[in-house]
Amino acid sequence: MALALFILFFVLKQFYLFPSGGLGAADVCLVLCCLVLLGEWLLKRRAEENSAGDRVRLLDWEEDWPFYLFLICVVAVNGVYAWREKNTEFVRYTAYWLYNGMAIWCFRRLGQKEGFVRWVAAGAQVNILVQTGVWLSGHGRLFYEYWGGTRYMGTFNDPNQLAFFVFLMAVLLYLSRGEKKKLADGIFYILAIGIIGASKSTGVFLGVLAAAAALAARGTFRLYRSGRIARRVWWIGGAACILVLAAAIICLWPPADFSIQEGNFTLVERIQEKIWKIAHGGLGGLLEDRGMEKLWLYPACLLTGAGEGGFARFPLAAQVNEIHSCLFSILFCYGIIPTGILIFWLFREFRFVRGWMWPVILGLLAESFLLVNYRQPMFWLVLVWGSLVREHSGNK
Repeated sequence: MALALFILFFVLKQFYLFPSGGLGAADVCLVLCCLVLLGEWLLKRRAEENSAGDRVRLLDWEEDWPFYLFLICVVAVNGVYAWREKNTEFVRYTAYWLYNGMAIWCFRRLGQKEGFVRWVAAGAQVNILVQTGVWLSGHGRLFYEYWGGTRYMGTFNDPNQLAFFVFLMAVLLYLSRGEKKKLADGIFYILAIGIIGASKSTGVFLGVLAAAAALAARGTFRLYRSGRIARRVWWIGGAACILVLAAAIICLWPPADFSIQEGNFTLVERIQEKIWKIAHGGLGGLLEDRGMEKLWLYPACLLTGAGEGGFARFPLAAQVNEIHSCLFSILFCYGIIPTGILIFWLFREFRFVRGWMWPVILGLLAESFLLVNYRQPMFWLVLVWGSLVREHSGNK
């Protein structure tokens, strides 16, 4: 029952019928899944008590105590600012974190169930096919820029939501296959990249490029270690790669009078826009575009935490919104000590990431540098996947 509710959550998560940030049908399924798992835990505990066995623990404290400690910090910091500012927005962001804590708790128990990994793979394929069908049918939603340009967002409320969801599906499909990949899965990866291109999300496309580059680097290194290719062939191949990279940079480099607001635009033109901002405004221009100027305008918040919410409190910033970066958003909102605790937990999880998993993990981390994704439960599913496989490797 719990696994069925999780799969419902997994498939329904892509359908946004209401404004973002509220409780959707998929979230209800995950909450019900949590309740079912809690009921199973109570039954097991009662059975073990009757047999005088060891008690089944409710929390994986040994595994996840740093994450739970971080959640306590989130509640404390946001609670202080909610009381001080008389603003319930801090409570809402706290609820998002607690929801994801619940999701991680569910993943730990779902990973123990037979067929969990197979169902994740099947669900990822279904979700990519659904979004492909919506895209090709022409019934997907469009996002209109203030100057008239459009971006595709499918069944979501934002183009970046669509791109990130499809990227996650490709990553989870890759992870669920293990070291032995299926050639047919390449079709799903191609479809996912096509949808991401239609969304014109440069942040997610960065993740795709990072994952592809890491996969290529790992494959090349393994081939080099095998010694099956002569050294002169490697020199020729390296020179060819440098030439191709140089040609790509030359083709992508925007002219001095570049403007993306002239007519309809493509993902390539959005990439050129980012290059143009860096070329004319330096790296600071790009960081300001991501809302990161708050880091140096309000440095005290890096120590104490500014709380998550009430962003109008920072009038010196060019944008009145959150920082568009997972790491720096958490650092600014909760301070260096809670952030350090969370990073410590992640490093503990990454001990169990196998070599073949790292390319897509690195792609996700690169993407999350430019977007805020930590409110999505499946973001955390990817990050804890290594430990799930380590604990329950037979459940494929």
